[in-house]
Amino acid sequence: MYNQAGVDALDEVRAVVASFGAPIAFRKLYGLLNAMEMHVEETPYSVEALQHLGKALEVTVRLYQVDEQQSTTLARALATFLRKVEKQEQVACRNEDTGEPHEQSIPWNMANH
Repeated sequence: MYNQAGVDALDEVRAVVASFGAPIAFRKLYGLLNAMEMHVEETPYSVEALQHLGKALEVTVRLYQVDEQQSTTLARALATFLRKVEKQEQVACRNEDTGEPHEQSIPWNMANH
């Protein structure tokens, strides 16, 4: 099923990356963003996979020598995105009979990575 809320949750991350400059100059970042969107746009999705893609986005930003303030803004936007999709996944994964989660989501804190 198409997940508009998950795609919308990525908007802030896209806006931060767009603030870095012309897309052609940052095409690796846009490739990672596209992978994140493709992954979250259909349910079910894996928060763990999104965490890894988010980490790849942060590491790639360093490759482009983006300044510290912009990197911090991106880290915050990614953390917000991941919290939203994790919460959304937890709601979606509740067992209809018992209300219990099917499986635990993996907590992720960008400060620890």
